[in-house]
Amino acid sequence: MYICLCHAVTDSTIKEAINNGASSVQDLKDELNVATCCGRCLNEVSNIVENHIQQQTNNEPAIWFDNAQLFTHSHMFHKQTLVKQQ
Repeated sequence: MYICLCHAVTDSTIKEAINNGASSVQDLKDELNVATCCGRCLNEVSNIVENHIQQQTNNEPAIWFDNAQLFTHSHMFHKQTLVKQQ
């Protein structure tokens, strides 16, 4: 299915890029030019990144930050963050 009509990018192409190392919307913008023209696909691209990476990380919940970077939220990540803040 086409996700970005402006640049003719499909969901399969996005998933392939993720499998090859893209880990954020910004990575996909840089590599595939998605969400760089009209921006209508940005939400769908974000959803694909989040869902695909969640599947790869055993369905651990994900947290999105304002800079559109995806961080997998796991007990260890949370624990390390708390330790560093103390």
